[in-house]
Amino acid sequence: MIRINCVLNALGKILLIVGVALLLPTIWSLFEAETNTAVFLMTILICLISGSALVFSTKGKMPIRAKEGFLIVTLSWITVSVIGALPYYISGIFPDFASAFFEAMSGFTTTGASALADVEVVPTSFLIWRSTTHWLGGLGVIVLFVAILSQADTGGLTMLRAELSGPFNEKISSKVQDSAIYLWLTYTALTTVCVILLLFGGMKFSDALCYAFGAISTGGFATLNDSVGGYHSAYIEWVITAFMFIGGISIPLMYKCFSTHSSKTLAKNEEFRLYFFFTLIVITIVTIDLMLHTTKAFGENLRLAAFQSVSQLTTTGFCTDDFDLWPTASYTILICIMMIGASYSSTAGSIKMGTYLVAYKSLKAQFFRMLHPRAMMEVKVNGKTVTDNTVMKVLQFAFLFFVLTFLGTIALSLTGLPFKEALTGSMSAISNDGPGSGMIGPAGNYSAVTTAGKWILSTLMLLGRLEIYTVLIVFTPAFWRR
Repeated sequence: MIRINCVLNALGKILLIVGVALLLPTIWSLFEAETNTAVFLMTILICLISGSALVFSTKGKMPIRAKEGFLIVTLSWITVSVIGALPYYISGIFPDFASAFFEAMSGFTTTGASALADVEVVPTSFLIWRSTTHWLGGLGVIVLFVAILSQADTGGLTMLRAELSGPFNEKISSKVQDSAIYLWLTYTALTTVCVILLLFGGMKFSDALCYAFGAISTGGFATLNDSVGGYHSAYIEWVITAFMFIGGISIPLMYKCFSTHSSKTLAKNEEFRLYFFFTLIVITIVTIDLMLHTTKAFGENLRLAAFQSVSQLTTTGFCTDDFDLWPTASYTILICIMMIGASYSSTAGSIKMGTYLVAYKSLKAQFFRMLHPRAMMEVKVNGKTVTDNTVMKVLQFAFLFFVLTFLGTIALSLTGLPFKEALTGSMSAISNDGPGSGMIGPAGNYSAVTTAGKWILSTLMLLGRLEIYTVLIVFTPAFWRR
């Protein structure tokens, strides 16, 4: 039986955490003497009142169990998106709540799709809040909750797994709360380094903060209408390319490398090797295609190819050029790799490299068994056996991912979106990528999408961020039985 009091208590604490996070744009608004400080203060007050009411009305030592963990994760992402939408809606930046919710959900799920037609007229404090939602959502509000206020190892582990999915994650501590703390320390350290490097490139502090938050969380919200391309700086582009790639690496794996002071952990990891070499192959092909069809110098083509390939592959969504206008082969590759994500337990979305790795090894094992019916062949990743149950779960996830993309395309088409926009919009939302094609492409935005379309896209973003299962399991009858 689900204990609703336990769920509400956890949601109350999460609201308090979001209220603290809102202090960053509030302080910035005060520092810059903006006229919207009251908007953030009002939202903080809502968080404090509602969060405190939930916590104190349900107080008591209540360990979180597995089922409650799943429900908390799903409801928390919806709750923080509702709260995150309030500053946009109250200030009038968005006249309708659907657009404000879309922007907040896009931020927390690190999708980076924006309904803002002109981002450069928006006050800096709101741009910082948008990017803060990226940073919180990148590693996960739930991971922060577990790090600060873990109530039980069983429920905490369930929530951590829902946030950082993967069949072969690196274990970094025997205690769930310690694991969450180490992950946040690693994440914060990488963000700090990125901010410093961007400041060296001539960015002002607010922009460096926003782009660092977006790069390491593989988010994609920009402070200029032309995204990163608006800076016309090779140095900035290479720095952001590097940190987008880092954002696509498993965070537990990076922590293990830092803690052991050895890069051998990375080199031995099969998923990382596939991610690294696949990225190099995509960059090489796109660079060659650009060289054959444009008059730009090799260095510029390489930089454009590297930035956009890494951005799409890690589902970040930053842009330096309108790849809608690129040669057909490059455009096709960049659209297709939206369905290929980076590593498990990274901040990237889509179908992870590990899924394709398991699928390939499973297929290879199946062919071997067909040729040698009496032989035994196990699927192994990183030297460890992957059980048939895990293989099946991974393949079922990929199947569900493509089915939901297909259904999303149909649903968006019914709202009036042309086929190309409906297809790439659905792919982009469930992959948490950001740009689609056409009017929602790298040179466009989602402002013209209908209210129904924004709700559909918001749902797809949530499903993609929580790896589908975490959301759908809440709607199964068995979940609510004793």
